[in-house]
Amino acid sequence: MLYFVGCTTSYRNDEIAKATVQILEKAKISFSILGLEEKCCGVPLASAGFDGTFESLARHNTGVIEGRRTNLVLTTCPSCCRALRIDYPRLLGKVNFRTVHISELLLDLMNDGRLKFIHPGNNRTIVTYHDPCHLGLHMGIYDQPRRVLKGIPGIVLVEMDRIRERSYCCGSGSGPLRAAFPELAMSMSEERVKEAKATGAEILVTSCPDCLFNLEQASKRIRSGLTVMDLCVMIASRLA
Repeated sequence: MLYFVGCTTSYRNDEIAKATVQILEKAKISFSILGLEEKCCGVPLASAGFDGTFESLARHNTGVIEGRRTNLVLTTCPSCCRALRIDYPRLLGKVNFRTVHISELLLDLMNDGRLKFIHPGNNRTIVTYHDPCHLGLHMGIYDQPRRVLKGIPGIVLVEMDRIRERSYCCGSGSGPLRAAFPELAMSMSEERVKEAKATGAEILVTSCPDCLFNLEQASKRIRSGLTVMDLCVMIASRLA
């Protein structure tokens, strides 16, 4: 297995990468990374209209991944996952590897009994889940993160009004929206945090580093008292 870390996770939210490594080691999964050979997946650039640069990045990343002779690539960023799983094959033709998002792998590991959790006793933590656009709308991954959360002892999942296909964007737009229209992006993220707070949840969980950043900043701005956490970090914090 090769872990494609992604820009945001490498340079801003490295706690996601550290949690992922902890999970893989607990499950006794051998993996490698590309290190300095890994370049941006290109999705933010494609979203901003830089198609030529995106194609160059796609060719580079596909080449170095296939050069490692791995048949499985793990991602923790939905944008990276979409690029490797959908955009690269569409642009370049068939690729010689399969790409999975961490939520899909986590569910498989939990179903196989390869992850053991701390038993919380009678303590319960109420959480709600935000669907990232690229994970849900673009790849149809809605159930896996929810089943993972429900499988953690002591976690109670409550839902917001707008979820799954009707979910509300965090305002990031994979970067370009936040960069071009910061006030709109802030308004969207604050609205989403308020919706999460209204569920009575203590923690807002998501599985996208861009969503995590936007929602975390919004929660601080409006002093919601809501903790925003990545799914991997949630899992790693409760492993036995």
